[in-house]
Amino acid sequence: MNKSAKIFLSHSSKDKEFVRKLASDLTKNNVPVWFDEWELKVGDSLNAKIGEAINESGWLAVVISSNSIKSNWVEKELNAGLATELEKKQVFVLPLVIDNCDIPIFLRDKLFADFRSDYSDGLTSLLTRLIPEKSISSVQSTVEKPQIHPPTSLPKAEAFLLSITDVNILGINTKYSGLYDIRFTLNQHPEQDWCELFNNPTSFSISIHPAKIHDNEIYWSASEEDIKNQKHWIYDWVEDANRRYLPVVINRIAAVEENQRKTQLDSAKVAELETVLKMGREETPVLLTEEVIVGKCSLRLDGCSAQNNPGPITQVNFENQGYIHVCFDCLQKQIENRKWKSK
Repeated sequence: MNKSAKIFLSHSSKDKEFVRKLASDLTKNNVPVWFDEWELKVGDSLNAKIGEAINESGWLAVVISSNSIKSNWVEKELNAGLATELEKKQVFVLPLVIDNCDIPIFLRDKLFADFRSDYSDGLTSLLTRLIPEKSISSVQSTVEKPQIHPPTSLPKAEAFLLSITDVNILGINTKYSGLYDIRFTLNQHPEQDWCELFNNPTSFSISIHPAKIHDNEIYWSASEEDIKNQKHWIYDWVEDANRRYLPVVINRIAAVEENQRKTQLDSAKVAELETVLKMGREETPVLLTEEVIVGKCSLRLDGCSAQNNPGPITQVNFENQGYIHVCFDCLQKQIENRKWKSK
């Protein structure tokens, strides 16, 4: 089996996801890899270990990206690699370009493996250099199914409402002997907005003794007569605060849902514009999944079957790693209108 010399992967930590995939694919193709996540251990001297690894490697692959050109570590590794190349008087540094950025000046005269538009093409180009005898058709790449992102399950508005779960009389009030100190335990810690509503009740019940909220407890004082006659103003105040707090919570949940929808629409727009830039057309390549999930459609075209209420939807993935949740009616329209093209 053909085997390459070890390759050192120089990269920015912000490009880890790409480098993990590349390291895995190179290993599958019988290429020994020096990848910091696999080699460095707690307590290691970075300068010593990295310098030793570069000296022992047959190649130094520099992942060129908008992240790595700003990285001091990558710059140091690249300088060491170029010095080794001059000393050996043979090719040692291999540029791998993964996004549109300024190529470092000392690498501009080198041919590079281009991963920007097609990962498989970039991998094949790199392996052809590492193992010239390797048949292009035998290149093994990690084929990953897209991760499914089910719609975020937001709690119902009623889940944010407060209720009294327990009541305890703590004893006689130290200031007013005719009053008892009472503690009401709530089912959860109230938000500040709810507390403000509670402290300013619109209920008809009014008490001359103010209540105080601390964590998930309400402290209040009441007379024996109030207790026996079940004049618990606190219950009225809690119900009153809940009634006025409910529309606030509903609006907040709607805002979160709309923000999630906007994020997915932005991903679709980016994918569309990238397609125009790369291919000069608007038919965006998409990867369809076989998953059927329940949720709301983010596209909401005419005739959408999951616009206002959750229904059967699926996840459509874009090459830029973005995705969108759509109902099957909207998906069919996008394909029929040549807005999307299944890969």
